[in-house]
Amino acid sequence: IPPIRVLIAEDNPINQTILATFLKKRGIKAVVANNGQEALDRYKAEKFHLILMDIVMPVMDGIQATREIREMER
Repeated sequence: IPPIRVLIAEDNPINQTILATFLKKRGIKAVVANNGQEALDRYKAEKFHLILMDIVMPVMDGIQATREIREMER
């Protein structure tokens, strides 16, 4: 079974560390994006089983990033 891959879209470094550590302890591979645009770029380049998306972020907020991801899935 391949490892579960999660994209963490979060601009707060403390929250990034807490989430990444929590997931790593459970054998889940976490990739961090610092803003919505970075999350969108990572989504285009890699496969993820789950995305944990913050709403308020610089560059592009989580709502817009989610809209664009959903549009790409159609």
